[in-house]
Amino acid sequence: MPLSHKSRRKAFCYGYNTQISVDEKSQIILGQIIHDSATEYQALPKLIDNLEEKGNLPEEVLADLGYKSLENFNYLNEKGIKATIARKSDEYCEEEKLEGVEAIWYDEESDEYVCPAGKVFKYHRKKERKKKVELLLDQNKCEACYLKNDCPLLGKKTVGSPSKKLLERYKEYIERTRTDEFIESYRKRKHIVEPVFGNIKNKGMKINRKGKNKVEVWFSLACSAHNFEKLVNKQIFNHFKMLSQYFFIEFSPKNKNLELYLKILN
Repeated sequence: MPLSHKSRRKAFCYGYNTQISVDEKSQIILGQIIHDSATEYQALPKLIDNLEEKGNLPEEVLADLGYKSLENFNYLNEKGIKATIARKSDEYCEEEKLEGVEAIWYDEESDEYVCPAGKVFKYHRKKERKKKVELLLDQNKCEACYLKNDCPLLGKKTVGSPSKKLLERYKEYIERTRTDEFIESYRKRKHIVEPVFGNIKNKGMKINRKGKNKVEVWFSLACSAHNFEKLVNKQIFNHFKMLSQYFFIEFSPKNKNLELYLKILN
C-alpha cells in the first residue's frame, strides 16, 4: 500500500492496514477488517455496519485523528452515535485556532453559505450523496477584508463543509471537542484499543503471508486468539454462545489453522 507521509509520497509498504473495534469494558474485539489504503477514515462505516449486523450498535465511538472526516461525522450523526473523534494530533488548548468551517454560516432562506463579513460563497463542488459541499473563496476579496487577520479562511482556495443543517451540528461537535468532558472521554481510547494491539504484538504475531485473503485469515486468527484469552481470563464461558460471533474464523478437525491457532494462544 502507498505510504501517506508527505516525505514518502512515492514510497510503498508491502503490507495492509488493520482496523479493529473494541468493547470498552471487556477489551474484546467486536469487529476487524484489513485494507490496502494508507488512510483509515473509510474503514469506520464498515466497522459500524459490522457491529450493527450483530446487534451491537454503540452509543459512542472513540477514534483517533485518522478517522476524522466530514463523511464519518455525517454517517455517525445519521446512526445516532456520539462522535468522539480527535480533531488534531497535538494537545488541546483553550487558545487553539478556529477551523475554517467555523467561519461559515448557512442561510436556509436563500440556500447560500456566508462568511463572517457577509460575503456569499460560490460553489466549487456539490457532493449531495456525501452531504458535503466545497466552497470557492475569492482571495482578492479576502485580502481586502477588514476581518482577514482573525479569519481562519485566509489563504485558502476552497473549504469543505457539511451541507445545510449538518453544518451547525458539525460546529456544535467542534465546540464539544474543546470541553473537558470530550478530552476526558477521548483519553480513554488509549486504554481501550491500544492495549489490544499491544497484546497481539506481544504474542509475536508477525504476519508472514502474502495476499489479502491469507492475511485476512491470519489476522482473524490473531483477533480470535485475543478474544479467547479474554474469555478464559474473565471466566465468562457461560456466555459463549452469545460471544462466539467474535471468533472470526470457523474451525473443523481438518482445518489446518486450528494448530496455528493453538500456537498463538501459547
